Amino acid sequence: MQRILFTTALLFFCLGANAEKKTPVEKAQAKAEEMQKGLTLTVDQHKKIYDINLKAYTAIAEYDAKDPGKKLKKKQKDMVQE
Repeated sequence: MQRILFTTALLFFCLGANAEKKTPVEKAQAKAEEMQKGLTLTVDQHKKIYDINLKAYTAIAEYDAKDPGKKLKKKQKDMVQE
């Protein structure tokens, strides 16, 4: 039984370690494409949405690179949601 649990935990750890993180550019492009399909945006609107998303995802990546604590992240998340 312990062997099964250990194997399962190891599998999830390996899958998480191998997961690729998308760059801000890839995230912005994916989000813009998603919005394009759902909203049928014009080319100009698509470009503006991409630029906005790129700024947002870049700012998030820079913030995460500073490695803020969990309490600070939660506080800031709550502030944004308000």
